[in-house]
Amino acid sequence: MIQKTSIETFIQVQNSGLLSEKRLRVYEIIYEYGALTGAQVSEIYRSKYPAATHSETIRNRITELVQMNLVKQAGIVVCDKTKRKVHTYLCSNELPSTPQKKVSKKQILLNSMHQIEKIASEVDKEEVKNKLRKLWRSLNYLYTN
Repeated sequence: MIQKTSIETFIQVQNSGLLSEKRLRVYEIIYEYGALTGAQVSEIYRSKYPAATHSETIRNRITELVQMNLVKQAGIVVCDKTKRKVHTYLCSNELPSTPQKKVSKKQILLNSMHQIEKIASEVDKEEVKNKLRKLWRSLNYLYTN
């Protein structure tokens, strides 16, 4: 039995336009069929949309839906095909949140270099400034190579 709040959330998600076509299709499959493994979602997706791409693409969409709080892990079952333990997924009652973008190592280095520059501009001691310059150069070397 689907709860009323789940139906309301599903309708809001459908009408919001916040999900890409593939994400929405995967979300609809999980909503319609209930607790499914990634392989099961992929199988249903391929049967509904024969021109669809590989199952890895579908599993990536599941991961994104989990990160957006639209889908949650429901349990663990043994996969019929691989005989390994795998997660099952269910729709949550949450509205979508924006998934966190992964920050690259280069961006982390660049941010660190900017922080060092800021600190160095606030420091009066030349000895500390020299240490910060040395640190900045090391990070710059990593950033450019």
